[in-house]
Amino acid sequence: MPVERRKRAYNSIPCWEFLAGRRMDIVVLKRRIPNLESKMRIWFERSGGFAGRKVQGSLDSSRLPESQAQNLAELLKRSHFFDLPQKMRSASPGADRFVYKVTVETDDGDHTIEAAESAVPPDLRPLLDFLTRSLSVK
Repeated sequence: MPVERRKRAYNSIPCWEFLAGRRMDIVVLKRRIPNLESKMRIWFERSGGFAGRKVQGSLDSSRLPESQAQNLAELLKRSHFFDLPQKMRSASPGADRFVYKVTVETDDGDHTIEAAESAVPPDLRPLLDFLTRSLSVK
């Protein structure tokens, strides 16, 4: 069965293993970390919560002050954003909790996540807080 290669978002690592005495060629797909120093466009949405107030908007790194653009790139890197699954659900959903949706688009591709508040990994929290503060002011 042929493996489709996606040049922009993934690179492949060829490897092999033996199964029942026969060599099986397999390809492991590994997510390539985009160049976060290049132009990025981010779409953010926070919905739900007790008051139901929605925060949404977009940021373009090329239009941010240099320090904020660098901070944003660092937050994306620390959160391992491009390695996160697309959907993060909580094992114990609750009423009045936020749901976050974030899409980051770079020259190397894009990635979207949707996360329930109680399922947000600790490394992702600073990025979500930054985006919420940045877009609540507008």
